[in-house]
Amino acid sequence: MSSLQKEAVEVPCLGRPFQLGMLYDMRRDCLIPGLSLWDNNKLQKHKNVIPKHFTQMEVSTSDSLEDKAASMNISGSLKLSVLSGKVNVAGSAKYFNDNKKSTKQSRITLKYHVSTHFEHLTMDHLEHKSFQYTEVFDSDLGTHVVTAGLYSADAFLVFNRDLDSNEEKTEVEGTFKAALSNLGKLGNLEGQASVKLNESEKAVTDKFSCTFYTDFRLPANPFSFKGAMDIYKQLPNMLGEKGENTVPLKAWLYPLAKLDSKAAKCVRDISNSLITAVSDVIESLNNAEIRCNDLAVDTAAQAFPAFHQKIQELKKKCNDYKLDLLKKVGSLLPLIRGGQEEECDLVDLLKHHEESPFSSTELDQWIKIKQDEADVLKAFLEKLECPVRDVYKSIGKVFAHTEDVVCFTFTSLDESDPFLDYLTNYIDEKSEKRHKGKREKPESWLTQDVGQRMRKTLKLFNGLKSSSKSNNTKFIVVSDYNEENPGACIMLYGHECDDTVCFIPPSKPISFFARELVWWDQDRSYACDLTLDPNTAHTCLSLSEGNRKVTGVEEHQPYPDHPERFDYYEQVVCRESLTGRCYWEAEWSGEAVISVTYKGISRKRHIGGCVFGCNIKSWSLECSRNSYYISHNNNYTNIYAPSSSKRVGVYLDWTAGTLSFYRVSSHTHTLTHLHTFHSTFTEQQETVSSYFHLGNGQKSLDARLP
Repeated sequence: MSSLQKEAVEVPCLGRPFQLGMLYDMRRDCLIPGLSLWDNNKLQKHKNVIPKHFTQMEVSTSDSLEDKAASMNISGSLKLSVLSGKVNVAGSAKYFNDNKKSTKQSRITLKYHVSTHFEHLTMDHLEHKSFQYTEVFDSDLGTHVVTAGLYSADAFLVFNRDLDSNEEKTEVEGTFKAALSNLGKLGNLEGQASVKLNESEKAVTDKFSCTFYTDFRLPANPFSFKGAMDIYKQLPNMLGEKGENTVPLKAWLYPLAKLDSKAAKCVRDISNSLITAVSDVIESLNNAEIRCNDLAVDTAAQAFPAFHQKIQELKKKCNDYKLDLLKKVGSLLPLIRGGQEEECDLVDLLKHHEESPFSSTELDQWIKIKQDEADVLKAFLEKLECPVRDVYKSIGKVFAHTEDVVCFTFTSLDESDPFLDYLTNYIDEKSEKRHKGKREKPESWLTQDVGQRMRKTLKLFNGLKSSSKSNNTKFIVVSDYNEENPGACIMLYGHECDDTVCFIPPSKPISFFARELVWWDQDRSYACDLTLDPNTAHTCLSLSEGNRKVTGVEEHQPYPDHPERFDYYEQVVCRESLTGRCYWEAEWSGEAVISVTYKGISRKRHIGGCVFGCNIKSWSLECSRNSYYISHNNNYTNIYAPSSSKRVGVYLDWTAGTLSFYRVSSHTHTLTHLHTFHSTFTEQQETVSSYFHLGNGQKSLDARLP
C-alpha cells in the first residue's frame, strides 16, 4: 500500500456512488456531488487499476447490530450515521436495516462476496500545482477527497423461519448450515453449482423463506430456498466479462487539509465507548419491539383485542421514541465532528434516556408483566374450554339459539394503563405534562389477590358449566371492563334483558342447593297450593282465576273495609299459613315483590313497617326486567343474575331456618339459585305475594303451582 493510502481513511461505500476525485464531508458522512479538484479527463489519465480477484462465502446466525456492522465493515461513528438515517444505504447494504421480527424466528444469513479490481490515483496527481479547481478548499463543503476504491459485488441471502413450539432453534439452524456447507466456492464452479440435500435437510430448508440484498442485477427475486440456490449459482456470471457490473465496496478518503490548510476538516470523531453505548440503546429498543411482536401473536393477544392493542401501542411508542432519539443523535454527529459541540452533549442525551421511562429496565419490566399476564390468560383459556367472543358483537347471535348466556368475563384487560399514558406524554416534547405529575411505573392488574379471585371464579364457572343440563344456556368467554370485580367475574345475560348482571356465588356450596331441591322431583308433598286472600288486597289490585292471579289496575276495586287490608301499599297476602317444608312458584310480568312475612305485619298507613322487606317481619325478592333484589329489615342487596325467566320458585324450610328463592326456566323447568335467607322462625308463618305498580300498562303476578 502506498503512503497515500496509509494516510487516507477507509470507509465502506454502502451502495453510495463513490468515484475517484469526488469530495466527501466526513462531518456529515455524505458525498458532495458536482465538485472535484480535477476534470474527468485528468482523472482518467492518472488513474491506476489493479486486479483484485477474491471470492468469499460466510454463514451467520447472528442478527445483532454489532455483527451485521462487522460483516459490512461499518466501524466507528459511521455506524451511528447509518442508524440515524444520515447515510442512505443501497444495494446489499440494505441488509443492515433488516431486523428479526421475533425471538421465535430462526434466521441464517449467507453472505457472498466477490471483488474484481482496485482503482487509485497516482501520487503526482495530488501535487498542488495539478489542482484545477482550487476554490474547493474555500467552500467548506467537503473535508476529504476520494483517492482510491475497491470494486466488488456482495449479496446477503437472509433465510427466515418461524419455529414451532416443539423445535429446538440450534438443531434447526445446525441442519440448515449443514445444507449450506455443500455449496463450496461458487467462484470456482462457473455457474454449475448444485446442492445435494438429504431428506432431513430438505425438510428443514423447505420451511425457510429468503430475502435477497444484493449488488447484482437479479433476473427475479427468489423467496424459497430452492429459488435462492438457483439464483445463487448464477451470481459469478452476473459480474460481466470485465467486472463492469461491480460497484464500489470500499473507498479511501484523503484529508483536504493535508493538501491545503484552508480546507475544512473533521476536528474529532466520536469515542468508541459512546458509539457502543448508543448502539446498545438502539439494540435494546429493537429488542423491545421484537418482544412486542411475539406477544402480539400470543394466544392472549389474539383472543382479546384490548390486550393486543396495548402491546401494539407500546411497540409504536418504542419506535416513535427510537426515531426521535436517532434524529437527535444524527443532528449532534456533524456538530461534534466539526468541533461546534462537545461529546458531553451526546453523553447528556444518553443520560436522559436512562432516566426516561424508555430505559431498558422499565421496558423490560412492562413487557415481563405482559408476558406473565399472557401466560395466565392462556392457562385460563385452556381450562375454560369455551369460545372467546366479542361481548358487544356476538351476544345477539348467541341469543338466536339460546335463552341464557353465562360468560366468564376477564374484567381488567380493558383497563387503562397509566404507564402507557405516561409514555405518550413523555415522547410529546411540547406537552406540559411531560415533566409534571406522578412518574408512573409499570404495574400489573394481576396482583396475588386478583389471581386468587380469578381461580375461584374459574372453579365456579366450570362447576356451573358441568352441572348445566340445559341446551338453552350457552357458556362463553368475553372481556369486558368491570372496575368493581377486578380480574374476572361471571356475567349473566338473559335474552329478554337489556343489561347484564354479575353473578355472585351463594354463601353456601352449590352442592347444598342441589341436594336441597332433590325433593322436587322425588316427593311432591312439599308443594303448596296457594290462593290470594281478597280481604288483604289493596283496592288497586284485581284478583282473578279463583284468587290465584293478581293484576294492578288504575281504577279502585269496590272491596269492603277490612282490618287486614293494605290501605296504602299495593300488596296482597295468601290465605294459607306455612310450616315445615313448603315450595311454591309465582309467575310475574312487569315488576313484582314476592315475600314471606309474619302474620303480624302492619297493614295500615304509610309507614315502613307495612312494606315487605323493610322490616324484621318479612323477607322479600324484588323482580324487575333486568335484575333481582333481596331485602330484609330494610337492607337491600342486588342479585347479579338476569331475570330472563318470569317465574320464581320459593322454598321454605321452617326447621332448618332457611328461605330460598330460585329462578325457574320457563322452557326446561330447571332451577337456578338466587338467594337463601337464614333465620330462626319463631312465629307462625304466612306467605305473601305482593305487587308494586311502577310505570304504565297492566302488570300481573300469578301465584300458582306449575
